[in-house]
Amino acid sequence: KFSLASYPEEFDFELIKKYGFYSPKNKKDNPNGVSRDHMYSVREGLANNVPPWILAHPANCRLMLYLDNVSKNKHCSITLDELKERIRLWDEKCGGYVPNDKKTVKY
Repeated sequence: KFSLASYPEEFDFELIKKYGFYSPKNKKDNPNGVSRDHMYSVREGLANNVPPWILAHPANCRLMLYLDNVSKNKHCSITLDELKERIRLWDEKCGGYVPNDKKTVKY
């Protein structure tokens, strides 16, 4: 829900320049494009009662090719402890993430 452009140094925009964003056939038809990946999966987070703002935090996001993201399925590429550390480092570098409720949150 955050704008990637708000964090130009944190994401690989070269992937987007090379492949564009993913779009299904019934829209702009770019099945080989880039999508956002939740490194700690939403499904795993919901199963473990992880607060939604943690799952939506920019530190839990990376850009990757849609087909690679789909093949990852529900699997996590990082642990919850790794995500907590990523959030701590992100907030030190970029400032606290402010989710939709406009409150700065710390984990």
